[in-house]
Amino acid sequence: MAKQLTQAAPKFSAYAHARKVVLLDFYGDSLFEDDIPPLLSRTSVPDCIDEIWMTTREWVSEDEYRCIRLLLTAKPSLRCLIWGLPP
Repeated sequence: MAKQLTQAAPKFSAYAHARKVVLLDFYGDSLFEDDIPPLLSRTSVPDCIDEIWMTTREWVSEDEYRCIRLLLTAKPSLRCLIWGLPP
């Protein structure tokens, strides 16, 4: 994951005044949704990335799901905008 975050960072260089968001979407059976937050906490996130979100699947029936987004991390200066916390 650190490699992908590092490779994503240069893509944001042209957007100096925008909020830089990375959306993680994992497929397969090597990692599960609950594995990602602890893994991310041990990963160095480039300074230019403001927020990291992850998709998760919410099953609505036996064979159908919908994707929802979960906020994993945000810079302290943006937490007030997202959660209404003081800066």
